[in-house]
Amino acid sequence: MAFVVAYDILITVINHQAKISVECLVIISKLCTLYMIYQLNFTFPPSRAKNFRPISRAAYCITLTIFVLDNLCKFLVLSTEVAFKFYTINSKAPKPLTIVILMLMIVNGSIYHSFLVFFWQKLFRGDDDILGVIKQKFSDTRGINDFMQDRADGGV
Repeated sequence: MAFVVAYDILITVINHQAKISVECLVIISKLCTLYMIYQLNFTFPPSRAKNFRPISRAAYCITLTIFVLDNLCKFLVLSTEVAFKFYTINSKAPKPLTIVILMLMIVNGSIYHSFLVFFWQKLFRGDDDILGVIKQKFSDTRGINDFMQDRADGGV
């Protein structure tokens, strides 16, 4: 997230026509979306079994659909912009700042993609902990030596 904020600050510094207030609102929007994702991850969707009215479920689904479409549009616009900038880079003498901006744009696009994936999964798998990571104990995993031994023995 720090790289995304750095990209937005870099846009403000380089582009003198960019309005500082708009860029600040973009940064705040990304931070609020991130906060909302952390809150929604542990929020269960309204359902009839939990005595919610159907309008609550409809509003929930419509809201998540709007967030999916919003982040999809932002991701597609940034992907197109990255492709255009990548295509127009001078291959003989690229400017280092241009390469840094391009890399930060890719990171910015990836965060919109992550937001998109979260809202999409929350829309269809609302009861699950989407951000949870499955952790394994290191003692449960096999090492490369065991794998190579099994392969040499003809087991794999």
